[in-house]
Amino acid sequence: SDKDARMVKDSRGYVMGYNAQMVTDKKHGVIVQCDVADSAVDYHQLSRQILAAEHNTGITCKTAIADAGYWHQDTLCKLVERGIEVLVPDSQEARTAAMPLSNKCFSYIADGDYYLCPQGEKLHLVRTDRERKQKSYRIVSRRRCRNCMHWGNCTTSIQGRVVKRSFGADIIATIK
Repeated sequence: SDKDARMVKDSRGYVMGYNAQMVTDKKHGVIVQCDVADSAVDYHQLSRQILAAEHNTGITCKTAIADAGYWHQDTLCKLVERGIEVLVPDSQEARTAAMPLSNKCFSYIADGDYYLCPQGEKLHLVRTDRERKQKSYRIVSRRRCRNCMHWGNCTTSIQGRVVKRSFGADIIATIK
């Protein structure tokens, strides 16, 4: 096979191939940027392709629309910080929505930097991971977690439920 080809997933499984990218304008659907990427995944492509399209057209992008394969927190945060409205479905959200007590069921309280579980228990900050750019929250009294009516559905860890919050969660919350 071609030395520039990469393993990519398609309907038949994994095959040697390429990752074609294109950007169209909103008004006419005309292709304003196209590229063949050497990456098997899309999530680092969105920002790069938008910048190239802006260069090609001389027009600043106002809204970026892409499928869930382009979801990458750092990339999307950079686009939002540039003032671009981003419409990309969260690939993780679709998977966790089926969980009876997903992280979406927990309320984040910014003033105190803690979460409330559906039963009203506080999950306090227990760890900050700068490498992964996220914070971890847990109920201090593990016994309360194990005695909860949702034990087994919410978590089975003897340490109790952990909710993780990315450093960019406030920006991500603005993405539709």
